[in-house]
Amino acid sequence: MRTLTLTFLLFFSALIIAGCDDTSSSNNVVSEICDNGEDDDGDGYIDCQDQNCFTDPACEEGVEICDNGEDDDGDGYTDCDDYDCADSCTFLEICDNDEDDDGDGFTDCDDQDCWSKQICNVTDEICNNDKDDDLDGLIDCEDDDCTDYPGCEVVTDEICDNGEDDDGDGYTDCDDYDCADSCIYLEICDNDEDDDGDGFIDCDDQDCWENQICNISDEVCNNDKDDDLDGLVDCDDDDCFEHPSCITQVEHCGNGVDDDGDEYVDCDDPDCSDDWEFCGGGSENCYNGEDDNDNGLIDCEDPECFEAPGCTVVFPEICDNGEDDDNDGLIDCEDSDCFFDPICLGTETETDCSNWTDDDGDGYGDCKDMDCIGDVDCGECNAMDNSGCADTETCYFDRGSEYQGMCYSEQGTSDINENCSTETDCMPGLFCNRQNNRCTQLCLLQEGCALPNGTTTTCSEVYTWNNSPYGYCQ
Repeated sequence: MRTLTLTFLLFFSALIIAGCDDTSSSNNVVSEICDNGEDDDGDGYIDCQDQNCFTDPACEEGVEICDNGEDDDGDGYTDCDDYDCADSCTFLEICDNDEDDDGDGFTDCDDQDCWSKQICNVTDEICNNDKDDDLDGLIDCEDDDCTDYPGCEVVTDEICDNGEDDDGDGYTDCDDYDCADSCIYLEICDNDEDDDGDGFIDCDDQDCWENQICNISDEVCNNDKDDDLDGLVDCDDDDCFEHPSCITQVEHCGNGVDDDGDEYVDCDDPDCSDDWEFCGGGSENCYNGEDDNDNGLIDCEDPECFEAPGCTVVFPEICDNGEDDDNDGLIDCEDSDCFFDPICLGTETETDCSNWTDDDGDGYGDCKDMDCIGDVDCGECNAMDNSGCADTETCYFDRGSEYQGMCYSEQGTSDINENCSTETDCMPGLFCNRQNNRCTQLCLLQEGCALPNGTTTTCSEVYTWNNSPYGYCQ
């Protein structure tokens, strides 16, 4: 009896020991087999899709070998029939050079040597098979043939469950950051935790490799996208503050800065050619009190400024030139401005020097007409021939007397282009140019400028000299 009991105890202990030595426990980790079509390690990735198989020989991408009788790249063409081998094989007939290479009377794809070649079996581009079907170097939606294909249409918003990259940013469905609030992830890719317990955290986990949050780039400042996912697009992003596309492209013409980045500052910038405030709309700045173009005329006195704001001159109607000079729609004697003009009345001399009328119709009214020199309203004398003054006096152009002639006891000796500070420093017939303080030739508008060679040029009018009969010789 004691022997039987001992035997039973030994047998039962052996069973227990055998149960503890079971190597089929479900706690053991199973490795992924890379070519059996199964998810051996249960991580959701099968064979070559599993990161454990990336370096396995079974997962190396196929390349056409041109002399092994196999379709290595799976495109339906073997060895020298595959277009990938065009540079590696020797052909009697070259199938795409428009020549009869083997001299049999048939060229390229008309030659039976080429009938099985890929280059002679080009199809239309299939827009969703990741192949260059028409051999133009462009695959699927990259090919213009696929412009209208539904899968190639550009959609602004990512649809998170259709397997398409709808917004064209390279990320599909839940891999697109736009879907972060719509998708459920085994691994959350930006929380510093190993959510699925596979030993890989966030972007180190292959679940996240295609996720947009793991492929953030710097902000591109001119592509209408939020590249760095900070919620700010292009120039709204502080990263683009100094990017040329975000700098104001308008030149401010008076701040000493190259605002538009074209290496031209203020008035040197062609953008400022029409600026009147700072650049005068031309070589003369019309508001700075200086003779910028050195022609002796300052600001609005310069013809370049006649059309500048504040300098605009309305020309009077000339009553015998067939033109509408004052732009009121009426020409010459039809214009009410000419009703009392001598040309329209038959008068030949300026009869009234203060009636705002060109009585003799010569184009010069009142004091501007040399007929009125010496009139009580038009100065004392003629500054060109010194008439109207006593023998001991000299007639000079006088700015303080409405730019008319006035008699002075002084007589200057400075000649043309010599220094002066006032008119009486100059010789008779000259005036002191206030811009360069040099004596300049005076002239009567109706007579012009007499040159040393005996010819006459136009006497230039200064419109700010009001109703003066005088101008200057350039």
